[in-house]
Amino acid sequence: YAGRPADTRPRDAWVDSDHRLAIELLVRQFTDAGARRIGFLMPEHNDAYPQLVLTSFTKACETHGVEPCVERFEPVPHYTEAERSAVDRLLARPLPPDAVFGVYSDSGHNILARAAEHRLHVPTDMLVACLSEDPTYALTSPPVTTVSLQPRSVAVEAVDLLVALVGGRKGLQTQRMVAPVLLPRASTAGTA
Repeated sequence: YAGRPADTRPRDAWVDSDHRLAIELLVRQFTDAGARRIGFLMPEHNDAYPQLVLTSFTKACETHGVEPCVERFEPVPHYTEAERSAVDRLLARPLPPDAVFGVYSDSGHNILARAAEHRLHVPTDMLVACLSEDPTYALTSPPVTTVSLQPRSVAVEAVDLLVALVGGRKGLQTQRMVAPVLLPRASTAGTA
């Protein structure tokens, strides 16, 4: 598999991004910048990905002693509007989060747009980040912190594993995790 099966067995062969570490890096980045309430925009669908992120997020928040603020949304059929509405709901809470992240490539753009609409300055009033491979986040105003799940490395590892299995290579590590990369930028630099 490219991606971990929901119920992993010892003989399964798979390669996946280390979602737990990705979220740990992100929560640490937020808390190091002063965040105490972190908002997670959680898509609702039957894939394992959102649940993996939620479990990792809850654990990381507990470890760092911060409050997790989860706002769920249905990404289909109108993803942009649904995610932006979820940001609005987070910001309307009596104690809104001082940091917000999403797990889709456009999440950073959506969060920035809603922060501007609410007249919040990023990063002074609210910190923003997302999981994304999009290099244009280095050019947004302010530049947005991203965590890359390293899809190219996942693909390389998956092909290597497949070739090794087909070729009968012995002593394989058949369950492989690829480390994410945090790209800190100005959107998480301030004290929220």
